[in-house]
Amino acid sequence: MVTHVTLCRSPELKSKDITHCARHGESVLKKLGDFTIKRKIAEGGMGTVYLATQESLQRDVAVKVLKDKFADDQAFVNRFIREARSAAALVHPNIIQIHYVGNDSDINYFAMEYVDGENLRDHIRHKIRLSIAESLDIIIKVTDALALAADRDMIHRDIKPENIMITSEGRVKVTDFGLAKCMLSDSSAITEAGKVLGSVNYMAPEQGLGKEIDTRADIYSLGTVFFELLAGRPPFKGDHPTSVIYMHVYEAPPPVTFFNKGVPPEIEAIIIKMMAKEPDNRPQNANELLGMLEEIRESCGLRPSKGRSSQTIKSMNTTAQQHLIPGAPRVLIIDDDQTINELYKNVIHSMGCNVIIARDGIQGLDLWRKTKPDLVILDITMPNLSGLAVLEERDSEQLSGSVIVATASADWKTIKRVSSKKVSGYLLKPFELKVFRQRIIELLPGIMDTERE
Repeated sequence: MVTHVTLCRSPELKSKDITHCARHGESVLKKLGDFTIKRKIAEGGMGTVYLATQESLQRDVAVKVLKDKFADDQAFVNRFIREARSAAALVHPNIIQIHYVGNDSDINYFAMEYVDGENLRDHIRHKIRLSIAESLDIIIKVTDALALAADRDMIHRDIKPENIMITSEGRVKVTDFGLAKCMLSDSSAITEAGKVLGSVNYMAPEQGLGKEIDTRADIYSLGTVFFELLAGRPPFKGDHPTSVIYMHVYEAPPPVTFFNKGVPPEIEAIIIKMMAKEPDNRPQNANELLGMLEEIRESCGLRPSKGRSSQTIKSMNTTAQQHLIPGAPRVLIIDDDQTINELYKNVIHSMGCNVIIARDGIQGLDLWRKTKPDLVILDITMPNLSGLAVLEERDSEQLSGSVIVATASADWKTIKRVSSKKVSGYLLKPFELKVFRQRIIELLPGIMDTERE
């Protein structure tokens, strides 16, 4: 029995209209069979997800309600039910368990394990900084889940950050196993550019070409997620899905070390292998890949440290925002050289400016977004995200502030590449403090140089 609280103007609603109105906030769906709906928690391409209570067991679950445009297609509904039932057979600590598949008054839905946390996309969007060890640990756990699915002849087909959950306790859970098959069988899923772009960033070449796929396509997709965790961006970016698919099929990805110089060669090599254009050149199954990843973790000593939480990382990134002088210019320094940072800090403080310090590229980009500096002093050879990569992200996100690039290298080819990124000046280390101070005065007109007074 479906029950609801009506907020729509019309006093009478058909059952399928209830979900339509609920998605627009005009009606609140209250009950589906054994499940009492509490609130909406997410919306995706296939349907709306609600937090609910399963009354018979008195436990919280997530209920996904199929969208009307799919519910009206009986062939799609049959595929949806078949794939959901197959996924329900996957019992693994790193897979979100499906508990129930049902239909109530023409509303198709399934209930699954509720995860208190966020998906990996939100993790990346919030710029919670993951170490190389933590990134590797996530990939290993997803690979373990894929191994079980492959043993049951199941392919995920849509491995991407949105389908990888991180619980509040730090556990990794893969969701929507097999359900992408329903979407990919529906022509409308390919024609909606806004919907498909989230998947084509991670789509294997053979999948983009419409060929038959196997578990090696999931391995390719996981390689692209691994790349993004370490680089801060997907390997291929484009304005249209077809251009991204073209790059997956025909172009080599950039080296992950271009964006993160701290990545060990062993990890760079396994990402290249996972993202091989030809499936025969990738690890042939998830169990093989799992062995490779475990071996890399041991040989490189990349066990994730215990007790390092998302809250700890967030607090690290926001420490430099404290005690800012209201109204004073803000200067963000992105440099891993602590001695240089102290010199920068003393000179800039003497000029009446706020100083914000980041010691690697990822933290620097995060603070750039949060503090909106007037001037950024950027070392071009930063760890965890190179200065060039930081500038690329600055351009794509249109972050404000003038930029001075500092480098200890006289490699003018590198300098020339940087000059195309719209920077305001350069400093070649070591430099005279007098030159440094004058450059800041030029870029921040009107600031008070208290030392001159």
